[in-house]
Amino acid sequence: MQKIINFIRNLPSFFRREKHCILIEEEKGSIYITEARISETEKTIRITNRVRGESLEEFTRPLFKADYLVLATYEKNATTVQNTVHLFRNDPEKKMTEGEFEQLISRGLWEYMNGYRGFSAKKMESNETDTVLFDITVAELSIDGHIVVSPVGITGKNLSIRLRGTFLTRKKIEEIRILEQWANAVIPVEANGILSVFLAGEKDTALFCGEKRTSAFHARKDRTLYAGDMQWSLEQILEEIRGELLVDEDTAHDIFETFSTEKMSPAFSNFIERIFSKNIKTFLASINEAAKKQGRANAPTIHLIFSTLMPPEERWLKNAGRFKINSLEEKFGNAGFKSIDPKERAEEFRTYVLVACPMLFSKNDAANKLLLHRAKWLIDPAHKNI
Repeated sequence: MQKIINFIRNLPSFFRREKHCILIEEEKGSIYITEARISETEKTIRITNRVRGESLEEFTRPLFKADYLVLATYEKNATTVQNTVHLFRNDPEKKMTEGEFEQLISRGLWEYMNGYRGFSAKKMESNETDTVLFDITVAELSIDGHIVVSPVGITGKNLSIRLRGTFLTRKKIEEIRILEQWANAVIPVEANGILSVFLAGEKDTALFCGEKRTSAFHARKDRTLYAGDMQWSLEQILEEIRGELLVDEDTAHDIFETFSTEKMSPAFSNFIERIFSKNIKTFLASINEAAKKQGRANAPTIHLIFSTLMPPEERWLKNAGRFKINSLEEKFGNAGFKSIDPKERAEEFRTYVLVACPMLFSKNDAANKLLLHRAKWLIDPAHKNI
């Protein structure tokens, strides 16, 4: 009987022209669930439903299974790391065999595990024994700096394997088992970690500026991971607005958004501008100071991703060549997605990228088969590589 029920729940997926996706975004104290339809051929995304609650228990599973579910959580619940492992061959003049390639992939996997399992456990405040590599993917292969689909049959000294994976706690994996009833595949990611991979460049840093905290991520293609928190958040601006005007939190947020969209009277706008300018200047000065310490040659491009609508950047980001705003929007367009209403608020691009993340990142399918063969006893059975 259960097999029949499961067949019926999966039946619509055989007839869909669009992928049915569920995105669950976890924040401290809040859960956002977004349903979307995605056309891979036309590169369009339609958000069909978005609801908010305090816990997953408030929501009922969908009648029919989605094609996939992205569980995007914060830094204490998941760790997504992209790193390039460099492996030197004993005989660079000899053409690589498939057996040697599989051995090198195995070495790369262990280097990745040894490098980031302890880091992930500490970051998630977990024991290493309770920290599990849930997902691992070969994003790119290169030999002596030249990108290849497969190094088999090629000579060379240095094989570089770019690996992208996510570590979870065992407790989090138990939650994922419940979500398997919602979709054919469940893909957990550290939200800001996978967004940093999406933004990654040669010398980039991503700062996710939320209302309560600002998180920094290294966003270089060779190494993308959490770097720590900053002692600044948008709440400092909102708190000052609350204190000056004696309003509650929601009203202060609405006032700031009205100010950001330039729909405020000049006198009131000047009043909020003074509060905003004082706080944002302090924030930018601290970032500039940190960047200068790295030297001009090594100073990164810094992506600022805000969780709320901000005033036009020309009003507050003057003479700041190292900063980039609206990077998610720009990168999303470069990826070919074209269905987003230009009137969408900038912060909504975060949701669009997370919804589409299984389609946005490169992976080497042939190398993945070898990797998963070696890693299958390390990875939790709930993992499904799609």
